[in-house]
Amino acid sequence: MRVCFVSRRYFPAISGMSVYAQNLLRELAEAGHDVTMISQYRGDSFGTRVYGGGPPPAVPGVKVIGLEQIGEQTGGDFERDIGTMVATIEAEHTKKPFDILHAQYGYPTGWAVLLAARKLGVPSVVSIQGGDGHWVGSCC
Repeated sequence: MRVCFVSRRYFPAISGMSVYAQNLLRELAEAGHDVTMISQYRGDSFGTRVYGGGPPPAVPGVKVIGLEQIGEQTGGDFERDIGTMVATIEAEHTKKPFDILHAQYGYPTGWAVLLAARKLGVPSVVSIQGGDGHWVGSCC
């Protein structure tokens, strides 16, 4: 099965979401699935201090695409980032169609996946999780 996994956080970000993504990617790849991960990341000084940041590293058996959260970092324009995610999903689907889209987190990644799935006619799954940023202490 060809899977597009859209991650809200992946390493080098320090987050429970990063661990979730790592475990899911490992299991999907080991089961023989063709997996592409599109992962958001922070590239601004505040975001990298809070979460860790920078593009995601390579993952064995997975195509990795990092998308910097430009809209979120520059005034909270999540919709700009959603548009970028949808366009990236579409471009990758055009190269080789996905069988399913899976988003980690409801917004903005989940919304991007729902929009892309409807546009492409592909089924989708959205995993709802979150709140682990609170332990860092700067967000709330």
